[in-house]
Amino acid sequence: MSNKWFSNRGQIGQLIVASLALLLGVLIAWPQISIHMNLLQLWPIVAVPLATFAVFHAGRKFGATNSPSAPKTLPEETNDNVYRTTVEVFEPHIKIGSFWEGGGIRITAASIQKSKFSGVETLGVRLVFKGGAEGQFTSGRETKHLDYNDFLVPLSPTSVEAEKTSVFSFGSLPGYVYLTMVRVEHINEPGQEVSLSIYRLKSANKKQLMARHY
Repeated sequence: MSNKWFSNRGQIGQLIVASLALLLGVLIAWPQISIHMNLLQLWPIVAVPLATFAVFHAGRKFGATNSPSAPKTLPEETNDNVYRTTVEVFEPHIKIGSFWEGGGIRITAASIQKSKFSGVETLGVRLVFKGGAEGQFTSGRETKHLDYNDFLVPLSPTSVEAEKTSVFSFGSLPGYVYLTMVRVEHINEPGQEVSLSIYRLKSANKKQLMARHY
């Protein structure tokens, strides 16, 4: 059994408040006290402590009921809403008449040609695309679409706003999003070789990750 008089600081506070209230009641009623006092004249001695205690208790109760509630825990996102994204970057050097193959697509560098792009005559590379989950490719406004998946692509001097001079394909399936972009980094006309930058972005939720093992 504990030897402490008070189990917590709140009880000490209550005792102090009650004592002060009793003292205040005595001071208020003292002028009315005499040898022939009337008991009804002592009502402040009893009423003031009781009123003070009631207000103190109500204040504690109100503070407890209006204390900040614990933060609500948001439900965890389902696996269908959480996607894992991967980006692959390839920089192949392809001889004219040869091809590069990777990620399920094949890119053939058919020829180097001079043509006008945005009103300026410059070198371009004829690239032919085949296969891949994307199937169909399209191109930016500063390229030339020759045939199905067949494009004349100019040199891209910078990666800024690369979509103007790039060939790309994108699509989506339930739980799966993909994007492929191809741009020409360098044209070696004497050596009949081109350098490409290929970016492949894939994003899938857990179900697709398990199904595609990627």
